[in-house]
Amino acid sequence: MTTTPVLDLLARVLHDAAGLLVELQASRPKPEDLARLLGTSHLTATRLLRNAELFDADQLAAMRTARLSLDTIFTIGKYWRKLSNSQADREGLFADVIARAGADSLNELEEHLKEVVGALNRQCADKPRSDWARFSRTVDCDGKGYLNIKAPAEALARMNSLIDDEAKAMFHQGHACSIAEAKATIITRRVITYGEREASQSEGEGASGEDNPLGFKYRPFVVICHPWLLEKRDGKYLTTDGTVVDLRGYADRMLEPFGWVTVPYRNFAGGVEFSEPIEVRRFADDAQRLVLTAAYPTCAHPDCRIAARYCQIHHIQAFAAGGPTEIPNMVPLCMRHNKENDDDPTKPCNGRIEKDPVTSRIGRRRWPDEPLRFTKAPPTRYGAFEQSRAFFDRVDEYSGVASPNSPPTIATVE
Repeated sequence: MTTTPVLDLLARVLHDAAGLLVELQASRPKPEDLARLLGTSHLTATRLLRNAELFDADQLAAMRTARLSLDTIFTIGKYWRKLSNSQADREGLFADVIARAGADSLNELEEHLKEVVGALNRQCADKPRSDWARFSRTVDCDGKGYLNIKAPAEALARMNSLIDDEAKAMFHQGHACSIAEAKATIITRRVITYGEREASQSEGEGASGEDNPLGFKYRPFVVICHPWLLEKRDGKYLTTDGTVVDLRGYADRMLEPFGWVTVPYRNFAGGVEFSEPIEVRRFADDAQRLVLTAAYPTCAHPDCRIAARYCQIHHIQAFAAGGPTEIPNMVPLCMRHNKENDDDPTKPCNGRIEKDPVTSRIGRRRWPDEPLRFTKAPPTRYGAFEQSRAFFDRVDEYSGVASPNSPPTIATVE
């Protein structure tokens, strides 16, 4: 084919992919830093790092000598992980793969690896194999997610037989478009119903007499914004006629059928803060976690998408440095990013979670001289913090009050 200088340069770079993996193996960068440096997705950066760790130095050297492309190395790594026969001659197999990679196309190499690895696994697949259930993070255009489960064949057959008649009845009664949809509905309902019942027994009436457990899994949680009736006084609310509002009674009247409520308000700096959660009947010990999880649905690190319910609660100003264990000083942060966070701002290394003093938005500052980066995770837009912030900005706009998020205006005199 006709080549160009750019194509030649790209070909040289792609065929030195093993050299890139050697450097990644030595430097061990973080996936998010590598993704930003290369301008790739987090998935591509993770694949690079996984393959850099999969092969040893001799194997990478052999692949570099053979000038294998990145996709070829990814394909070899894919089937190298699938090989579960511990008695297989891995050195001989690797030498054969390197020899074939130089002569065969990528599709031919993959077909060969699939056949050889499959045959070896059928001979003796003694690598531990476990069951798993994987929930997709990606939602399709219909708002649906996917669940893939691996379990013993007899267990899955038994599960199918238990719901088969019920699914057929649901389909013929017109409650589902297909038997497959009916089965999905039955499985989903049974798992959710069972989970709620078990939670009620273990954390509710069956454990300590609690019939309103403080958690997103069991009860709804609602945020009230009512600036037309309430005026802020450092988090203390007064009605417009000057009488003191009992937030507990106010919440009781508005949220009779619900479980818990928090009231957002603007502090004197103009940022959004949250009151402690108000229960229709009483408070609970993990109240702060509930409010923070409602306010920030994901880990506060801009490159992380772990749900807040799986995160730790991080002190923005370190507890050891005098930071209070209060809602304005806390945010959900996953275990990894909580561990890596620079608690001491005078010793920058991995980056630091900070709060914008004007808007109260929480973001990450990679280095002290860089601006804050805020998460753009889609769930965050629907979190209580961003929703409350947008709500108050609209109220300020309608009432003529300058919002702290609005650009400054210059008055002119004619």
